[in-house]
Amino acid sequence: LRAFFESNLNIENQTRKDLTHTPYLVLLFKYLKQWQQENNKADDCLPINYKEKAQLKALIKEAMNQFKQSKLWHSDENSVEKELELDNFEEAIKAVNTVLVPSNFIPSETKAILEHPSVSEVMNKKIKNMKFWLLVKSLKEFLANKSEGCLPVRGSLPDMTSDSDRYVKLQKIYSNKAKEDADAVQACLQEVCGTIGMSSEIVSDNTLKKFCKNAHFLRVHETSAFFSEFANEGEKSHHFVSKMRELVNSSDFNGDGTNDFIFYLMIRSVMRFVTLYSRFPGYCSDQVESDINTLKSCFKEFLSDFGLPPLSKDDYIHEMCRYGGCELHSISSFLGGCIAHEIIKLITSQYVPIKNTVIYNAMNSTTTTFDW
Repeated sequence: LRAFFESNLNIENQTRKDLTHTPYLVLLFKYLKQWQQENNKADDCLPINYKEKAQLKALIKEAMNQFKQSKLWHSDENSVEKELELDNFEEAIKAVNTVLVPSNFIPSETKAILEHPSVSEVMNKKIKNMKFWLLVKSLKEFLANKSEGCLPVRGSLPDMTSDSDRYVKLQKIYSNKAKEDADAVQACLQEVCGTIGMSSEIVSDNTLKKFCKNAHFLRVHETSAFFSEFANEGEKSHHFVSKMRELVNSSDFNGDGTNDFIFYLMIRSVMRFVTLYSRFPGYCSDQVESDINTLKSCFKEFLSDFGLPPLSKDDYIHEMCRYGGCELHSISSFLGGCIAHEIIKLITSQYVPIKNTVIYNAMNSTTTTFDW
């Protein structure tokens, strides 16, 4: 990859066509090296804060403006007087914030998975999802022994302004490296499986390649059972109570509707009311006033049962009784669409599903998830 970059660095002597179709990755590499030299940075140093990234962006923008304004540049071309459209420079400027990360960067979610207890327990062959955890164990071995701590290369390139020849060359470089990394992970898998007396064929080649391609985006969802929100004993319920207290006591929670957690508390109070009276508060128009006082009591009891501090939320309690458990068509339609979307994710095994409890606030057009 470095050889490809270095062979394309002499952009000052390129034709207008070649310059405008130089991949932005080449431009980033060129001006990153210039930034390192001007600021006495090491060869492997990247801009890490706003100031440094702004300096690099300024270098690229300055070069772009110079090329646009240079009328004498390659004067033998008929279109020399026409201002250059340097979309690739614009792409390079935008990519400074997203592309320039250390090669050995590992997302926090992936780190957590690599340190999960199941990575060690898989060697005992007594856990669920053996295939997945065998792959994680193999990835951990790959990081420790075969890649200097770098995750496998994905092997794909985003769309970018480029001529076909250089884009294909870049794509080939990345795809070859991705294949090399996948083969190394496969070798690690064979070693791991051999240690525990299993065949590595338990994991198909396609599954392994897909795993390597998405190593930066791994997620493990360990959801709690719905009843854990209502149970009074057990590890899950204790965790749920601790999380509730944490949310109520957080600095951004003041119960004014800007934090959707207040609606979760209200819904739980309404559910308590329904359990006691087999109807929603305010369902009968002639009982709205009396239901307000009853729901207040349910709300206070709910907070007390979970050791939460008392909250005075009469306005929300009035609204809960006023709506009387009605279901608006537009809200029901939206929620139905959300549920269908999540089901499709699970059926197709694509994208990350929502984890745990979701609150939809139609007044503010926001959704919030709460991980118990």
